[in-house]
Formats: sequence, structure tokens, C-alpha cells
Amino acid sequence: MAPLRVFVGWDPREKIAYQVCRWSLQAHSSIPIKIILIKQADMRNRGLYWKSLDPLSSTEFSFTRFSIPYLTHFRGWAVIVDCDFLFRKDVAGLLDYRDPSKALYYV
Repeated sequence: MAPLRVFVGWDPREKIAYQVCRWSLQAHSSIPIKIILIKQADMRNRGLYWKSLDPLSSTEFSFTRFSIPYLTHFRGWAVIVDCDFLFRKDVAGLLDYRDPSKALYYV
């Protein structure tokens, strides 16, 4: 089984929250996962994000999260979470809701 890609929105002001999120994902996961940070600076350096800085955005990943389909080459399943998520259960449970007739789920 290929690892489930879990994209985590990164904001440098929330480094500790990210550490907790990563730990809780790994601690509760019964399946292989690949945690991928969505860092705005990295996306800008790769030429994948060029939107002007928005002073009204609450986090750096307010808009970069919409790049996930592109980053996955529009293939397979992925999960996107904010860096302040705390997983108390197995992320694998989300896979029970997959429906191949759906392109996207948003909660």
C-alpha cells in the first residue's frame, strides 16, 4: 500500500502546533503516511505560487492549500489539514468514506 499523503499547511508562527499535529498523526496511524508540508516560501521558490501577500489571510497557507490537486498530479487520495490539528484517532478512518464517484471532499 502506498502511503497516504497528508498535506499540512505550514505557518512559521505555528511551529509547535505543527510538531503536535505531526506527532499525533504518526502516533495514531495504522497505515503508512507521508506528511508533506505546504510552505508558501517553498512554493514561491518552485514557481508554483505567485499571489501577492494578503494581509487579511489568517495563515500563510490560506490559499496554498488549493494547490493540492496539482501537487498530487490529480491522482489518488490525499488529506489536507491545518497545522494546528490534533489527531486523537487513526487518520486511516477517513479512507472508509472514499467514493470513486467523488473528486473531492471538504469538511
